[in-house]
Amino acid sequence: MAIKGSFYPTSGTDRPFYYSDFNANFKDVFTNGIATRGAALTTQMEVSAVSATMKSQVDLGIAYVNGIRSEIYTAAEEVTHDAADASNPRYDIVCLEVYPDPAGGVRNSRCVIVKGTAAGSPVVPDASLVQTDNQYQYPLCNVLVPAGETDADNFTYTDRRALTYAPIPLDADNVDVDDSGGYFSGSDVEAVLQEIGAPGHVVGTRFARTTTQSIPANSETAIEWDSYVYNPDSSHDGSHASRMICKYDGVYTIMITAELSQIQAGKYYILKLYKNGTTKLGQADFTNLSESSIGGMCLNAVADCIELEVDDYIEAKVRHNNSSAINITITPFLSMRRNRF
Repeated sequence: MAIKGSFYPTSGTDRPFYYSDFNANFKDVFTNGIATRGAALTTQMEVSAVSATMKSQVDLGIAYVNGIRSEIYTAAEEVTHDAADASNPRYDIVCLEVYPDPAGGVRNSRCVIVKGTAAGSPVVPDASLVQTDNQYQYPLCNVLVPAGETDADNFTYTDRRALTYAPIPLDADNVDVDDSGGYFSGSDVEAVLQEIGAPGHVVGTRFARTTTQSIPANSETAIEWDSYVYNPDSSHDGSHASRMICKYDGVYTIMITAELSQIQAGKYYILKLYKNGTTKLGQADFTNLSESSIGGMCLNAVADCIELEVDDYIEAKVRHNNSSAINITITPFLSMRRNRF
């Protein structure tokens, strides 16, 4: 017999069911990710530093991974990073690990660190993640551990969480969704998803930078982003740290805020938004007409009603004519959100 179903009543012990049978019901329905019960993804299972230690902590929250529901409740879970390399930085990944395999002796959910290799240009150790039915490590956050560092407050945290949702099967044609005889094809459903964006979250993203960036004089320099405030669609281009990638066709509002330091008398400072590297969408500029230098200046630029297609990208660039380089300071951010008309 090549068919089975679950769950049916047993007669004595003639039809045993296992944890894998139960989890399969959820694995078939929910993608791996964080469950928010309809709320926005904010601090649920967010990873952050434990000050003055080599530890990171994972905040309270619920996740579905490989059909297994895991919940951190009452208090955040702490994990300890290995000592930093003396000469080179490395990336670690803080993960939620589900480990149902009885042979592994765990049979539980836990937070773990997948340690990377220290190097002059370190890479995130995705290749070291274990992602099998018997043991699955779901990445919550990339953590950059600087050379010689002993305080997690100086680590760089890059969020990798995503919302869990129930995907609609796009390959099913002629689906009678309400038993009324009104049928939708797979292409109809795909068109709706393209219109509203991925289910379960707002269509948009927001990047930030957690360290200063030096901007040389007399040339346009793109701001590079190293963290995400909201990034459910993985809109960051790993090969180009300055780019925010559009994942859904639509009309968007885009905003950039950045504070520039070391402003000199009689010099100009320009902050620009670009689409695909060359199409200027908007800018903010400032010329210091004072006879003296000032510590800093915050510039904001907004581009509204901008039509974007899938794989278009947005960059923010700075140009100035200081006598020397300036810094992007505080926490600049770049955000875009699709308007729902």
